[in-house]
Amino acid sequence: MPHTRPTHEHSYALRSLVTYPRFSYASQNKDEVVHLIVRAHPITQIWWIIAVLLLALVPPLILPYANTTLLVPNQITFLVLSWYAVLFSNAITRFFVWYFNLGIVTSTKVIDVDIHGIMSSEASTAFLTQIEEITESSKGIGSAVFNYGDVLIQTAGEIPNIEFTNAPRPSLVVQLINNLIKT
Repeated sequence: MPHTRPTHEHSYALRSLVTYPRFSYASQNKDEVVHLIVRAHPITQIWWIIAVLLLALVPPLILPYANTTLLVPNQITFLVLSWYAVLFSNAITRFFVWYFNLGIVTSTKVIDVDIHGIMSSEASTAFLTQIEEITESSKGIGSAVFNYGDVLIQTAGEIPNIEFTNAPRPSLVVQLINNLIKT
């Protein structure tokens, strides 16, 4: 039974798995419907978030013990602000990499957008008719507990394979793509 679009608008900006979103992209055909948006499961981002939070505590923990004879207050202020600026830019970069690494499944194709940093990205597209095999894999206790894993979409010929890394509910992603291929 085909899934119908929800009648109400869902906020999906920060969600990692969205089915049937009201979403469009630049090269989308008029009759093409987006069925799925996939990002890495949020739990896979927890390590850098914890690291940023712990590193944010470093200046307040060190400042009481700082030797003020070596540095004047303006220099200390500059170092602390520089520390937080670098930390904030790192956090923003990691968030953007997570947010813009997208898998998009439409009624005609699968698109994998990979962002490798602020200045580097690549996109791979495979039409549903070119897909030969779809596999899911989950490794480790974390992926079993939080239900995430990798979805590998193997394509015919020289077309690059597409991989959704750390996708939430990988069996649902595979099932939806298989259903679209059959129709």
